Amino acid sequence: MKLKSLIVIGLLALTSCANQDEGFYIAKFFPLGSGCDVTKSTDVFTASGYLDVAANSPQFFIGVRIAGAENIRQPSVSVGSSTLLERENRNRPVIKQQVITYRLSKKIGGTLKPYITNFGASFSASGEALISTQLISPELGTALFDGLLPPPGPAPSAVVDDFVDVLVDVEYKGEMSADKHPISTGVLTYPIRAYRSLPVACANGAPYQKFSADLTVPSGLDACNYTGQSYLQLVAPPPPKCCAGTGTQGC
Repeated sequence: MKLKSLIVIGLLALTSCANQDEGFYIAKFFPLGSGCDVTKSTDVFTASGYLDVAANSPQFFIGVRIAGAENIRQPSVSVGSSTLLERENRNRPVIKQQVITYRLSKKIGGTLKPYITNFGASFSASGEALISTQLISPELGTALFDGLLPPPGPAPSAVVDDFVDVLVDVEYKGEMSADKHPISTGVLTYPIRAYRSLPVACANGAPYQKFSADLTVPSGLDACNYTGQSYLQLVAPPPPKCCAGTGTQGC
């Protein structure tokens, strides 16, 4: 039954392309490289993920490829040989906003608000935009940690006992740079199975090991990797470990 549910989630990720009729669309989700690098793993994709929330403040980092601008070409407009009225490719798409909404397989906490992030991202000369993003809002992260129970028995345990399937609906909005015409990618869904493992208790109140980062200022090799995040739903990730030493890397 468990295997069947995972297969269904994977198929949903591959068939939930509600954006195929749009001029711009989310082409795929893919694993991020070290330090939030969006250029290292664009030849692969991820269809669904696991998220162990035991380390608290759960996050899920992922790369997004947006396509649709490869055929936009605009010649320059000139008067005579010396007066340029409009430059070449003057009206280009720009992503301005990310809108994430959630559908949960069971109720966790209160009603979740859309997770909206404003930023600016341009398309490359090849007509694509590669964006690193964090899919879990602070509100949802708190609800998952508070609402999911760890498995019974001795620690450590990564048994997926109490869980919730989160369908993450992702959409990007923006505008054309010159005429300000609005654009949208439509929605693509990324399924995440969230659960809470049972780690070994940390001595002296030390926090569980976890990684997080401000995506605009990448730092460290694991800046975009939350301990407990997995890009596959085949094997659950191991429970988080306790922070060691006095450094800040991983804590």
